[in-house]
Amino acid sequence: MSKISEKSTAILKILKELKGYQWMGFLLWFPKSLRDSAYSIIAKNRYRFQSKYGIKNESCLLPTKELQKKFL
Repeated sequence: MSKISEKSTAILKILKELKGYQWMGFLLWFPKSLRDSAYSIIAKNRYRFQSKYGIKNESCLLPTKELQKKFL
């Protein structure tokens, strides 16, 4: 049975499985309260971080017919 993870634990477990991000698994060694505090700061300011680094997300992607076929 798998366990449900939240906040920093969830994202770090996901990153640990992604190619190029496995190294971030070591952050799971830090205390959960410290990790979740950092997670909350990033989550609260994510739009400011995106605009600061030139990431613009002003509209939603509309999937093509071919892409729609890949989803239920």
